[in-house]
Amino acid sequence: MDKTQLSKWVNDFTDDLYQRARHKTGDPHLASDLVQDTFMAAAESLEDFRNESSPKTWLFAIHCVANGIKHRSPSGSGMG
Repeated sequence: MDKTQLSKWVNDFTDDLYQRARHKTGDPHLASDLVQDTFMAAAESLEDFRNESSPKTWLFAIHCVANGIKHRSPSGSGMG
């Protein structure tokens, strides 16, 4: 896997990741930060992607793990 492929994924999946983060946090600025964190984490582990899942599934898994602590609902209850 190369960084060119990651650039394609950024183009293909940023909106989906942002919409999820925006829905979960209620904060557009935090949502943007979470998406950036997701792609930074993906870049660091790009060599671990083995096509055992779709790129979108892999990125969403990274998104959940990398941002799990910060991923709070707008009420701050931590649900979601």
